[in-house]
Amino acid sequence: MTWNYRVVRHKAKNHAGAGIEWLSIHEIYYQGDKIEAWVLAEAKPLGETYEDLMKDMAALQRAFELPILNAADLPQ
Repeated sequence: MTWNYRVVRHKAKNHAGAGIEWLSIHEIYYQGDKIEAWVLAEAKPLGETYEDLMKDMAALQRAFELPILNAADLPQ
């Protein structure tokens, strides 16, 4: 299994029933080319060292180079 960060589009309705939409970055897990799972909590940069933090930040930034995924299409 492999993983990467991806931008995910979320859609919902607010308390007044109006549609709202937002984007956030999430960890996505793959079996081959198929998405198998994802982390519902938004990703944030993390590292035990400064260098680790910089590497994680670079991985987060690579999410902007890939197509946006729709949360509704991801495994629940």
